[in-house]
Amino acid sequence: SRNARLRPMSIRGPPSTGLATSIDVGPLSGLAFDHGFDGRHFQSQPALFAAQRFRTWLKRAGITVSHRTRTGITPAGSPALVQWPSPPMAEILRRMNQPSDNYMAETLIKTLGATFGSGGSTAAGAAVVRGAVGRLGVRPRLYDGSGLSRGDRTSPNQVVTLLRAMSRRS
Repeated sequence: SRNARLRPMSIRGPPSTGLATSIDVGPLSGLAFDHGFDGRHFQSQPALFAAQRFRTWLKRAGITVSHRTRTGITPAGSPALVQWPSPPMAEILRRMNQPSDNYMAETLIKTLGATFGSGGSTAAGAAVVRGAVGRLGVRPRLYDGSGLSRGDRTSPNQVVTLLRAMSRRS
């Protein structure tokens, strides 16, 4: 397939773009800083960009970093440097919905797949969402988290069904 021939670093976008990045969604990554955006353009290696920003902040704080910045697999037994609690889901959704943050939506669906599904992929996350809203009587077609895919489909009736079900629950 076309996607199998892509370099691993280029497989960073949502399914709606053939897994390439776009102006709507920058490079998706498990480690990112400012959505992988440096103020002018998206970074091709968002994890390295985040690590470089971290190194810069360490230096500004007077902490010496003797090795070059790089990415890779964290060795087993490595100590955690920091833990950052996630905001509640309602807050994440508020930040995502206004101003329609497609990057956050694509990352969220992967997180749902990793946390409640079979893995941290868009497909696994979409299966989690379909299962959750399916219990409410809604059967959408989902291919991504942002709703940018032309394959995403739901009817107005299903939207009303979802909103009614949500209004009956806290």
